Amino acid sequence: MAASLGSPVLSSPQLTRGTNDGTFTADVVHALFTAPAGGAVAIATPDGGYLVARVSGIAHPPPPEGNLGYVRGVQQLAGEIASDITVSLAKADQKIETVTINQKLVDSTIGGNSGSGS
Repeated sequence: MAASLGSPVLSSPQLTRGTNDGTFTADVVHALFTAPAGGAVAIATPDGGYLVARVSGIAHPPPPEGNLGYVRGVQQLAGEIASDITVSLAKADQKIETVTINQKLVDSTIGGNSGSGS
């Protein structure tokens, strides 16, 4: 398409979701990251032209080694998943065993309030 218009065909560097420069604005990067591999996007440019780009590949870089933010995120996610699984198993077991919960007793034991105005 570029050749038929007399425009040069360019290759971009690898882009990240945070790329935002003169050519690859936040809107262009967002459109590219929502396109599938091999997909193309056309974005209007401020000068009245269009930037047409094709996603030639998707790379998933390895997580940063030793990055404390990443490690904490993984630990937090693991804890939340474990909690969700535990709650799901407990609820399933309650249904199987027809267990009822005395919410007032639970609340008084842990100091909570079930919203009943107590």
